[in-house]
Amino acid sequence: AGENQGLAIYDRCSLFAHSCIPSCRFEIDRDTGDMELYANRKLNPSEELTISYLAEKELRWSKQDRQAKLLRLWGFRCQCPKCEPTPPFNAGSLSFSVNARRSGV
Repeated sequence: AGENQGLAIYDRCSLFAHSCIPSCRFEIDRDTGDMELYANRKLNPSEELTISYLAEKELRWSKQDRQAKLLRLWGFRCQCPKCEPTPPFNAGSLSFSVNARRSGV
């Protein structure tokens, strides 16, 4: 109640994937209705441009709460690096398998 809410369709920006740690943010020019996209950090040339489908305050919610809202409103379970972090590389297991092959194990 009391919040301005709306729905807009932007043909190109609708192709941006969601991330809970988005590489970009967007703003809507109230006078023209144009959408302006800004990088949140320095981007690599091949890095995917992502935006958040959640409001800024919702990004601070627990993973469970973020996941529930995304599933309810957009029908997907987020698998971004904040929600599904990549396990750290374990060099020990790699060297073990290499050594095992060399010794014929």
